[in-house]
Amino acid sequence: MEDAGRVLGVSLVSELRVLSSSPKKSEQPAWSGEHVLGVVIANPEALTIRELRQLLSQQLESAPASFRFVTRQGWPVSSRQEPLIKAVHVVDSCNVVRIERLFAQSRVGVLTEDGRSVGFLFVDLTATVVQLRAAMKKQISYVSKLSEEPTILDRNGWPIGNDQESQLTVVDVLVGQTMRIRDTSVSKSNWVPAIGNKMTLIKPCFLH
Repeated sequence: MEDAGRVLGVSLVSELRVLSSSPKKSEQPAWSGEHVLGVVIANPEALTIRELRQLLSQQLESAPASFRFVTRQGWPVSSRQEPLIKAVHVVDSCNVVRIERLFAQSRVGVLTEDGRSVGFLFVDLTATVVQLRAAMKKQISYVSKLSEEPTILDRNGWPIGNDQESQLTVVDVLVGQTMRIRDTSVSKSNWVPAIGNKMTLIKPCFLH
């Protein structure tokens, strides 16, 4: 009798898909923030990822219209790579296949310098920081309402000057799938001149 395959779970993961640390380096990292969509019957050793996609679309009604596979190490698989890779590479030791939503443009979260989330935007990873700033002002109300243009920080946390924005792209400011901005109006309001032309940081006081 021909082997019909085995039952594989299918989970939808976030773009962030932070992996919690494993007790041993040899063990697979544990995933957090995933949503189980259902199961698919397949033989991943005999199929390519492209063929697994076809089975998934036939058997799983809850699959998103557009998605991409993620390897068990957390690496996204492009559509051009799907016919070249065996499906077993996207199946973990617990027989789970992980996919993520795929949009026309990458989705990037925006955080303030102190880590507060203010929204997300869609943008091409090849866009310049100048284009990123324009998209951010258009898509995120918090940014559009600021009294002054925020400073965009690169992945090292360094502020990017206006003359530098055309030389850098979105990937230069990404940490994972998020970027950070500095509200210059808030920064200036917390600084007052001190003796010797130095600047002293005055922390805001709150009434209790």
